[in-house]
Amino acid sequence: MGCITSNLNGSNTSTSSKKEPLSKRQIESRREYIPEVSSFQPNSYTTIRYAYLSQRGYYPFDPDKPNQDRVACVIFPDRDQECTFMAVFDGHGDDGHTCAEFAKKYLPELIQKGLANRTLQEKKQIENIDNSSNVIEDHERKDQEENTTENSAIDSEEIEEDERKDQEENTTENSDIDSKEIEEDKRKDSMLPGSNEIEQCCCDAHVECNRLMHEDDTVNDRLSGTTAISAFFNEGMMTVCNVGDSRAIMGKLKDEETASEKLQASALSIDQTPYRRDERERVKKAGARVLSLDQIDGKKTILENWDSLNLGEVVDQAGDPPRLWKQTEDYPGTGFTRSIGDQVADEIGAFAFPEIMTVKLDPSCKIVVLASDGVFEFLTNEQVIDMCAQFDDPLEACRAVASKSYKLWLETENRTDDISMICMFIDVKEDSSTD
Repeated sequence: MGCITSNLNGSNTSTSSKKEPLSKRQIESRREYIPEVSSFQPNSYTTIRYAYLSQRGYYPFDPDKPNQDRVACVIFPDRDQECTFMAVFDGHGDDGHTCAEFAKKYLPELIQKGLANRTLQEKKQIENIDNSSNVIEDHERKDQEENTTENSAIDSEEIEEDERKDQEENTTENSDIDSKEIEEDKRKDSMLPGSNEIEQCCCDAHVECNRLMHEDDTVNDRLSGTTAISAFFNEGMMTVCNVGDSRAIMGKLKDEETASEKLQASALSIDQTPYRRDERERVKKAGARVLSLDQIDGKKTILENWDSLNLGEVVDQAGDPPRLWKQTEDYPGTGFTRSIGDQVADEIGAFAFPEIMTVKLDPSCKIVVLASDGVFEFLTNEQVIDMCAQFDDPLEACRAVASKSYKLWLETENRTDDISMICMFIDVKEDSSTD
């Protein structure tokens, strides 16, 4: 759901009885994907096979509109464990494709840089502590030798004086260490409540990417921006970050001992839209008006009756979602409450602060999907997992979901959105729980 103004409200024209506007060859020409399935291992007992597909949308009124979705699959080098970053970016607005490309380039770089800095800080802290311990031990040894040799000539006042000098020396030598420890404590105090180092690093990277985009003269993000749904894999853990209304879902076995059992779909992210009461109240406090197009055009009574819709379990059949507007202007009209970019929407609460969930991968975890809202506009989480579970090849799963999404778009409207997803098939060895 991108930016929109009130005079752009179009009708949803059903095309179920019309001939499909694109041939199979034309559809295939709009698709970008890796021809072969790839894999990575976040630890010694976990293997993840993955593929992605991104299909350019069909807009009869703008046939040359570029695909504004971007997909990132990045394996970080020079790490003790193989760290992998997966993300889908859904651009919106006139310059949405540029915003999505910017985020695709810089967000993983910022995360990698943040992790490297934290690793360096940890190593320096350990070295400083080791050096401090050596200094203290050396002073204690010298004191013991001096006390043994001159014990008969030293009175109680001299002992106290030596102890005071030693304390002063230790204080001076350890002052740098102490100041660094204080700075580290302050940094930890500013972290996300209950977060770990990786979560905080990912959070910082999203916020910094947003700031850099605002400052970059080559990107016009005043009324354009991008969502970001990502998964960072490290040492058997998966950290999911969400900004906007793209989505991450998982297919899990209900019973680990019954491998043939139907997978249960679970949400790894919650769409950040004005349908959510908490998000709605937050942006209103920041200065936003929250109204649907019909409400802002005076066609419907202004009532906030959106709380009953649980996106993911059901789809929005009404087609007139609540949006964010400035108090005295009929823009930006964003259907999401968080994004990277969107300077105007940022001013009324649509910031880039991600919601984060960390999951330990175990043998019950079988499928993870990251996808833009072009996939989920007419499909529930369960439907997507059910389709993916029918395949052993993640690329074929992507093709099936994209084809179904495309068909449903044309049955409901006279266009299709960009449709992008990453499908990951997870294999965790049974004895991993003992590691």
